[in-house]
Amino acid sequence: MLVLILFNIGIILWIYFNFYKENKELETYDENIKNIEPLEMGYINDRKLSNNFDSVLAEIINLNIKGYLDIEYNGDKTYNDDYIIKQRFDTPTNNINNYELLILKFLFSKKTEISKNELEKMIECFDSYDIQFNELEDGIENKLITENVISKSKKEKIQNIKKVYKRISFLLIIILLILNIANSRAISSNYIMTYALQTISFSYIIIYILEIIITYILILKADFYTNKGKNLKNQIINYKKEILNKEFLIDNKSMAEIVNEKEFANSLALHINTVAKDTFVYNKITDNMARKSKKVLLKVISVFLVILIAFLLLRKAILTVDSTGKFFIFVILIIIIAAWADITHELATFNNINKK
Repeated sequence: MLVLILFNIGIILWIYFNFYKENKELETYDENIKNIEPLEMGYINDRKLSNNFDSVLAEIINLNIKGYLDIEYNGDKTYNDDYIIKQRFDTPTNNINNYELLILKFLFSKKTEISKNELEKMIECFDSYDIQFNELEDGIENKLITENVISKSKKEKIQNIKKVYKRISFLLIIILLILNIANSRAISSNYIMTYALQTISFSYIIIYILEIIITYILILKADFYTNKGKNLKNQIINYKKEILNKEFLIDNKSMAEIVNEKEFANSLALHINTVAKDTFVYNKITDNMARKSKKVLLKVISVFLVILIAFLLLRKAILTVDSTGKFFIFVILIIIIAAWADITHELATFNNINKK
């Protein structure tokens, strides 16, 4: 057990030195951050599209500025009136990005004009598990890989490490728990010594589980940027500080004017909350996220209770069977775990196919 703990510490250090340690000889790239596409800016800052609400809004404003759609208000000096978003067909699409086409397809798949209320309902359905969102994220990622901002090999390496480490760690935890239960049957003549050994063994398991959690978090937050990407991210962080407290509804500006400002689109992509953002569209996703968080919490609690009950039943079963029986219980448990993983994967694939 101690060997596993030390080995995991080695993995943590390896991840740190490979993905977290800063390169002091970082090459400098002169880029005008304000000219970067809003969604690409948001992706670089977050390492993904972390808020679909902000992403869609930012791209709508950006498409309006580029002339691929029109946001028409009921007057030049309106703040709260409804507006209509209209698709334009007279703008050449030679230089449009693939992910921008996905947003246009999402907005105008059924009609060429949508109201503010319709937009709110559409964004509410643009879920992070939706196939459209995954395609959008992939489109931005592929463009950043082409522009040498993201290292494809580094990202794939991180994904492979995460996949392998998760599976191996889960199996090792199950094995350790089974061995701990099996050893509890061999009661020593010295009860105090037996209790002490069991406590130490269980403590090692807890330490190992904590190490696994820390390692997994490090893998999830691992850096997959090139030197150019790291430089851009640092510049974006500084740019966000500059516009963090900026308010767009000043100097008698109307929303009809603000929706033509790229800095407003940038602020949306960087998740900066402003009065202008709330005026443009109501953020229903905040309420939805609260409801989803409660559901996720209930699922986590339910899974924990199931595991706890299974653990207690397994412990009782192991204490009442011989070594051959323990072996068969272990084999059955491994088969169930493998089947559970396969079924989960197939259900996810089936759901994605249906969404298409």
